[in-house]
Amino acid sequence: MRRMFRKTISLILAITFIVPMTMSLSSCGVLDTVRNQVIEAEEALPEQEIARLIISAIKNKNNVSESYSQIPAKQLDDISFSVFTEYVAILRSVSSEYGTIKSFRILNDKDAEEYINYLLKRSDKTKIPEEYGKLSVIELDYGDSLKLSKEDSKCRFCLSINDDGEAYLSKAYITGTIAAYNYLEHYFSMLENNNIDGLFAVLAPLYDSDIYINAVINAKARYTAEYYLLKVRSTRSEYIYEEITPFIVQVTIPKVLAEDGESMTDHAVVLTSDNKGSYNIEDDIPLSYDTSVLGIFDRNGKQLAQFRTWRNTITGEAAEKLSALFGFNIPQRWSIAHLYQAILNGEEHVKDIAYL
Repeated sequence: MRRMFRKTISLILAITFIVPMTMSLSSCGVLDTVRNQVIEAEEALPEQEIARLIISAIKNKNNVSESYSQIPAKQLDDISFSVFTEYVAILRSVSSEYGTIKSFRILNDKDAEEYINYLLKRSDKTKIPEEYGKLSVIELDYGDSLKLSKEDSKCRFCLSINDDGEAYLSKAYITGTIAAYNYLEHYFSMLENNNIDGLFAVLAPLYDSDIYINAVINAKARYTAEYYLLKVRSTRSEYIYEEITPFIVQVTIPKVLAEDGESMTDHAVVLTSDNKGSYNIEDDIPLSYDTSVLGIFDRNGKQLAQFRTWRNTITGEAAEKLSALFGFNIPQRWSIAHLYQAILNGEEHVKDIAYL
């Protein structure tokens, strides 16, 4: 009897706890459904308000969640909170090099068209992909906090406009921008870490394999890395992103040692994306620097000796004899001095050299 009483009590207690919990879970599901329907039914925010919310998130990372939650779902184009967070973090990093945002303006149709056409001309695309929608250009104003001296330096980002004239964040545009930015950042990381194999992997697709053998591409990777090591004086955080879109990212490195070895100049790096989504990096190293790096290869493209540069001051004898022979000053860093010094030294690989 007592055992039966305990079972009855247990059953009553179980029902007491389970029923409210079930109702609660059901209520949560209903509330989520209602919330989603409310969000879907919300009127579209005007372009200025979406721009303001994004700028609020750029200015302060603590505003990201609130900004995201205030943009109606239909104007987010299925962009997740994590993607939105990463995008505004990139814009925040880019913007910080310009100064503190004071205000913004939306370019008129004529100015926006000129700007977009300029970007297309600089990139490998002939037109804006349809999935981006019509692009509206937002230009940030930094007032007297602007750090950059260039008058034409502008920090901008784009919103998309659908056929109904409503502004929205295009998922294709946002994720494409993130991918392009991260690709170029990866390139700079490999240079910073002197990762020659990684640089080779990036550069190889850019060269026709029927013309450029692996050894030549490897040499390009090596002297590019050495250029950054010896010439670039800016830290990564000082790089200035002047354009950042899915199809072109343009960076200026502000402090680079000039060819005279004393004054400073800047250096531009541009990433472009073609219609197939392939990336190309334009990072033109001055030719006068190129000649200071020497690679020695056999006819199969095999590297025969370590790369030598102007820092290898080991060709004094050769430079002196060649200068006397030609009646012209031959610097130690020149390739002919390195080659003749190898001959004078009786180095084993000389007989197998096919090209430098």
